[in-house]
Amino acid sequence: MLGKGDSLPVEGSIKSTPLERGRKWLAEAWKTAKKQPIASSSMPSSSTKSKEQSTESQKRLASFGRTQLCILNPECCDVEIEHQLPFRGHVNVVAFRNKLVFISGGSRRVNLMDLSTGQLSSLPNMINDRCLPVGVAPENEIFVFGTLVFPGKLTRLLQEGEWSLLPPMIEERFECTAVNIPDFGVLVIGGIGRNGFPLRSTELLMRRSGEVEGGGGEKWQWIPFPPMNKEHDFHSFAVYFRGRVCVIERV
Repeated sequence: MLGKGDSLPVEGSIKSTPLERGRKWLAEAWKTAKKQPIASSSMPSSSTKSKEQSTESQKRLASFGRTQLCILNPECCDVEIEHQLPFRGHVNVVAFRNKLVFISGGSRRVNLMDLSTGQLSSLPNMINDRCLPVGVAPENEIFVFGTLVFPGKLTRLLQEGEWSLLPPMIEERFECTAVNIPDFGVLVIGGIGRNGFPLRSTELLMRRSGEVEGGGGEKWQWIPFPPMNKEHDFHSFAVYFRGRVCVIERV
């Protein structure tokens, strides 16, 4: 297992995309009560304990096409559920509490899908519009990283169930990827830098020492992390597996 002084091996590959001037790389976090279930209007509520006990049995693999979402059966040998995707254009999809979170690019909209019914419900809008957002959802929080579509005044919402701004990243970047490292933090990887070139750098979002969960961006800090061997951007994705971060290039 990783200690807080350990480094994470990461790999990447080269890709370049023009950087649009005037954008800032920022992050937001959304938090709900630790033991409060997120209910869909189409499903009867049940106890948190029963939900937690059934988490393993509810795990499924999902595949996405341009217009369709397919949920595989537990054996991963056949499609069990099919839904039409409710959005067009760039949407980042994050698994969260046996549901899917849809983070729309170019807007502040965030929606939650109940996989058993395909029913959509809305989460509070993000503070800022995001271009090419990337989301990570560890436990009871959702983190979104992305450039601002339109620069604006920064605000901070501290109430549970609403979005709050995180501290600015060490290095401006967009079209990056991110991965949650349990009991460690959220690692943001590569992307396109201020000069328009792909990055090898990584940085870790960690809760400040001695801070408890809850609150806004002042309880978080960015820590420089070892760079990758190669540059890598949004066309890749990352997973945490057996104490290592694996970065895979899309073709």
